[in-house]
Amino acid sequence: MKIQMLFSLFICLATSGQAQQSILVVQGQVLDADGVSISGVAVVMQTMDSVFVDAVVSDADGYFHVESSVRPYRLIMQHIAYKPLYMESSKDDIGTVILEESMNELNGVTVTAERPLMRVDNGKLSYDLKAIAQNKLIDNAFDLVKELPGISSEGNSLRIIGAMGGTDMLISEKKSNMSFEQLLEYLRSLPADRVEKIELVYNPPPEWHVKGSAINVVLKKEDKYTLQGQLQGRYTSRYANSYMAGGSLFLATPNTSFDLIYNCNDESAKGRNRQYTKHTAGNRAYDVESDIRNKDESRYHNLYLSLNHDFAEKNSLDILYAGTFSPQKNGRITSANNLFSDAYSENKGDEYMHDVSLTCTAPFGLKAGGEYTRFRSASLQAMQYIRDETTVNAFAYDISQRINRANVYADMAHSLAHGWQLSYGARYDYTENTNAQSYEDRENKGEGSYDQSSVTGESIANAYAGLKKTFFDGKLQANASLTGEWYKINDYKKNALLPNVSLTYAPVTGHAVQAAYRTRRAYPSYWQRQEYTICHDEYTVAVGNPALRPARYSFVNLLYILRSKYMLRASYYKVNDFVIGQSYQSPDELKLIKKTVNTDFTTAIDFTVVIPLKFGRVFTADLTGSVFNERYKSQDWFDLSYDRNKWTGFISANNTLTLSANPLITLNVRAAYKTPSIQGIWDLDEMWSVNAGMKWEIVKGKAILNFQCNDIFESQYPVIKVRYGNQYQDMDIRYYLRNFLLGFTCSFKGYKDRQTKTVDTSRYGL
Repeated sequence: MKIQMLFSLFICLATSGQAQQSILVVQGQVLDADGVSISGVAVVMQTMDSVFVDAVVSDADGYFHVESSVRPYRLIMQHIAYKPLYMESSKDDIGTVILEESMNELNGVTVTAERPLMRVDNGKLSYDLKAIAQNKLIDNAFDLVKELPGISSEGNSLRIIGAMGGTDMLISEKKSNMSFEQLLEYLRSLPADRVEKIELVYNPPPEWHVKGSAINVVLKKEDKYTLQGQLQGRYTSRYANSYMAGGSLFLATPNTSFDLIYNCNDESAKGRNRQYTKHTAGNRAYDVESDIRNKDESRYHNLYLSLNHDFAEKNSLDILYAGTFSPQKNGRITSANNLFSDAYSENKGDEYMHDVSLTCTAPFGLKAGGEYTRFRSASLQAMQYIRDETTVNAFAYDISQRINRANVYADMAHSLAHGWQLSYGARYDYTENTNAQSYEDRENKGEGSYDQSSVTGESIANAYAGLKKTFFDGKLQANASLTGEWYKINDYKKNALLPNVSLTYAPVTGHAVQAAYRTRRAYPSYWQRQEYTICHDEYTVAVGNPALRPARYSFVNLLYILRSKYMLRASYYKVNDFVIGQSYQSPDELKLIKKTVNTDFTTAIDFTVVIPLKFGRVFTADLTGSVFNERYKSQDWFDLSYDRNKWTGFISANNTLTLSANPLITLNVRAAYKTPSIQGIWDLDEMWSVNAGMKWEIVKGKAILNFQCNDIFESQYPVIKVRYGNQYQDMDIRYYLRNFLLGFTCSFKGYKDRQTKTVDTSRYGL
């Protein structure tokens, strides 16, 4: 009923929105040759026969807006410190305009300006990439995002520090069915100069269709003939050797662009987990010590193809294909135990994913599209137990998963009277998940063997409506929306209304305050909701949980930007039905059970400050510090209940030193420290890490040589301890973590833009 009422509201709002006449605006941004915004530029609009239409002045960030329906038009841009610029166009958005500095000088006067690092626009935190990349060697989009203040890249991942509910990754405001890891691999293969801007959004708008905070990587759209590409090679040693080779090709014409990215990977990695438990079963306590070692090997290929065509202004079509192929995934696990048999497990499998998406935009404010993903994974585990120096074939466990997932969506936007903007839309996702398991009990000659399979259908439908408006000459921006969401999986159904509100106030240039509130729902993985039992050895077993429920997140966020570069942030969230996976010592038998369950709730309050520093052109540092309190509560966790909270501190520094300007050689050191913390019933010891690397620009700036050493002291992960009730565990995974990386990137560009001569026709015709 709620969904029907929302759709009725959308229809009424759409009708009223279409009744309003759209306000035509010509907008753009004025920059100097270094990419610094220029304020106070006089922008004069004329008709093509030199009749005056209107005149405005660019704001503190170089932006200007001229309200006029004249098409085509002529713009004249004038500033005392720059040469006048004349241009003709019919576009509503002319993008960035570069003014050439005038040669007039004031004797004895030197004017220097610090490039603004960030700005807040419509709730989005947008960074000046030229300021971020200045005097740094950045060879791909992943490294560019890593350099943003407030971004953590520990564990070779990316997340917004202090962001509640996780971080989503978008490419030009488009969400993908690809996993977060696959999107990061895409960014590693994408040249940095393909990125136009990067936005950090703590409270994403509903039309983005994302769950957590978001990193939006906006790619450039060329309006000229260009050809460029990049070749990459990487060698990584983490107590085992890994290799990557790949390349990318980008071709653009004024209306069409084509991208091709491919890389192949041969990866090997080792791991170790030393585990001690004091296990109470019945009336007796047992000391159980395990030493588990693993080595994983995989070969996989990534392929990305995209085609974009602009039919007219704000009328385009995008087609994207992404594929991941892993024909060979092998793993070997050995487990030594003081009470149970030693175990040896050999795992073999493969994995394939195909993803196709289509997006189209229309000039009347429509954005619509769809995506289809086909995923298949298979794995065979062969387990052996070693008893009294005798090898016993214990079992063979064959599992497979097939996922067919599709979604369609449509989003609309209208300009209403008095500066109001209306947006509304809907999205529907359907997933068919097929799992199959085959267990062969070799030790007991098939006595415990079984075969089982299941097919699960999941549907998620949501619809939203939102309004936004600016007040006080653009100083205050307000956004509000309401989303209705319907969820069904098997016999479980759940409806919800999810509000999203944000206010951004920028009283003066360089200062901004943002307050936001939103709710969302998060869903457990398909595999976690299956009935399964996986034995790691005779003592440790992992089981599924078909009763898992979606979690509901509620966020409150307060952000303050000082002088366009310093950031202070306070936030709070509460998660009902929080999903957490932890290990549990059974009181009935000597079994360590790993299971994902729902708890009552978890809350967190966080205070974060980000301070970027710069000392000339030689040294830069981004300092981040945060203090947060986490609380976990569960009334029914197996046979226990708990309510725990703890304050934790975190500090990190990303430092870059320029060793040489020609050729450019830089040294980068990242360091982080975190005080002891908690997670459910786990107690996590303090953790710290140091990463260091050097980059060298060669071949006249067309190639970059990169050497990196990550987690130098193998201290990035904490020791996990449990001292709660009858639960007593120690887990230490601080082994085989240090890794060395040697990378090479070479970029090339082909033909340049075709130069065409323009003819002055301003005085021709009637």
